[in-house]
Amino acid sequence: MSERQFLVEGPLAVREALAFTDPSGQGCVVEIFATDAAGDRHRDLRAAARAADVSWHGVELDTLGGLTDTVSPQGVVACCRFVDVGLDEVLVRPVRLV
Repeated sequence: MSERQFLVEGPLAVREALAFTDPSGQGCVVEIFATDAAGDRHRDLRAAARAADVSWHGVELDTLGGLTDTVSPQGVVACCRFVDVGLDEVLVRPVRLV
């Protein structure tokens, strides 16, 4: 992992990261690390990674656990690049209350 990158852990977070594109149309996911079991359970993630031309690396659970601080890894981690968004763009977006 290089500077200005972060990890996203778990199938839901990885799915959302794969769906994101910045204003120029570029995605933020650089590569994905997943156990074989997670790859089998989440074939849609693997297909989305393939469609986005994102590398998918099969790893052992112990290796994956070494990438994260999670006590119980969910089996899939994405390495993502930071997305720089200017203040003007942030202020134009409608506010959503979660």
